[in-house]
Amino acid sequence: IAAGFLLFRRACIIFLSPIGGLLIERFGQRKMLLISVLFVSLGIILIVSNVLLAGLIMVFIFSAVCNVVLPIAVSLNAPDRISVIAQNAVFRDAGTAFGTLSGGFLLTGLYLNAFLVAGVMLQVFLVLYWSKTTKLL
Repeated sequence: IAAGFLLFRRACIIFLSPIGGLLIERFGQRKMLLISVLFVSLGIILIVSNVLLAGLIMVFIFSAVCNVVLPIAVSLNAPDRISVIAQNAVFRDAGTAFGTLSGGFLLTGLYLNAFLVAGVMLQVFLVLYWSKTTKLL
């Protein structure tokens, strides 16, 4: 089952990333950033609510769109775009490593759902705050 989910996630990245680029050209990167982050957050809330299949599919699909939108969004007004994209990649990789390690420890805890909901709320707040401070909206 886990291999099937991993296969679906990679397929989403391969096939939906170009579609994400087309959606950015059509609707703009502002809307696509907010929509993709909000749907990833909604997918995580569905997972916490034990609607696993729908939540995982939603997270995988909109994470593939986020992979396209985020580098564009963080480097939009930067004078040195390559440096900003590289810094973003470093923090995303560090977040992936930290998330995996903390997830391994939290799986045995009683408060996993509370941590996930708090993380989703923090993620949505930070994206909205960042979009307001960078005049993205």
